[in-house]
Amino acid sequence: MDAIRSRTARAVTRRARPPGRGWAANYSVVTLAESPVHLPTVRNPSLRSRMRRWAVGLAAAALLLGAGTATVGAQRSAILQTADSLFSQQQWSAAAATYASVTAAEPSNGAAWSNLGESRLQQRELDGAIAAFAKAEGLRFRPFINIVNQARAFAEKGDDARVMSLLQRV
Repeated sequence: MDAIRSRTARAVTRRARPPGRGWAANYSVVTLAESPVHLPTVRNPSLRSRMRRWAVGLAAAALLLGAGTATVGAQRSAILQTADSLFSQQQWSAAAATYASVTAAEPSNGAAWSNLGESRLQQRELDGAIAAFAKAEGLRFRPFINIVNQARAFAEKGDDARVMSLLQRV
């Protein structure tokens, strides 16, 4: 419980200038982990206060909901880190096997599906790569990139008609 309190204490508001904005634009930023939430500054003090309380409450709720799955998440995270390491070292067969276990445990992990597709594509397992890229696109994880990745796999198969139909969607 102390860990939750200390994390919640870090979810505080501060004034900041988001990248690409002029100095005149003021924003309130709620920082939670590595995901800042930018809220436009409102002139009405009552509304501004409610917006800040809402953002901090939302951040605290996210922390409380995530606290119960910490150990299971840590185990999954270790497997995912192993898969990412194998992927970055271009050990395609081992990465594909590890990503397959990750996607079996977490079917909604779009990044794992996309990396599984790339690992299979590099091994010339084209049908498996197409299926993995399609699943990642279905999960709305980088849909345009995964459409292009599907087109790459169909190009390797020599199916030019399917390549063109996919690329027209982009």
